Amino acid sequence: MEKECESNLWTPIQLAEQYVADNILQPDSIRNYRLAAHVFEKNMGRRHIYDINPDCVLKWRTLVLNRAQPTTWNTYRSHLIVIWNFALRNQWVDVNPFSEIRPAPVLKKGKKTVSDDLLAATIDLLHNTEKAPRPAWFWLTAFKLLYFTGMRRRQLTSLRWNDINFKEMTILLTAEGCNLNP
Repeated sequence: MEKECESNLWTPIQLAEQYVADNILQPDSIRNYRLAAHVFEKNMGRRHIYDINPDCVLKWRTLVLNRAQPTTWNTYRSHLIVIWNFALRNQWVDVNPFSEIRPAPVLKKGKKTVSDDLLAATIDLLHNTEKAPRPAWFWLTAFKLLYFTGMRRRQLTSLRWNDINFKEMTILLTAEGCNLNP
């Protein structure tokens, strides 16, 4: 009974903590629920969960979209919908203001593919040692390695000799090579 009375005075962070405590979640999920609630409170001030309404969420959406991509807003929104649905099920709130606000439209990125003509032209250029960047053999090898394996540029630059098994004809790509922050 005491939990019910206190729940009306919870902030989004406290609600997220209760949701995390009551559910078995992966560490990344826990971090994401906490982050969404923290960013909301940081931007909108510390509020009780029953005070948060669709107008408040719309104001927050504007703040988020002024500094971040639509996918960021959509991720925050989806995580807060989940924890507010948890509050609804427990009758701590009467409405989920996050589910009343639509997700932001996300532009689809084009395919990251190279046409056969461009592939052939690039290989021809790299075979022509007069026009090719020097050393041409190196750039041809790097280009073919990227194109035919699908590895990322950062993975290529992170390769070490012990990542290449010439006998098995394999290359070991590690998560560290994908890290955006070296």
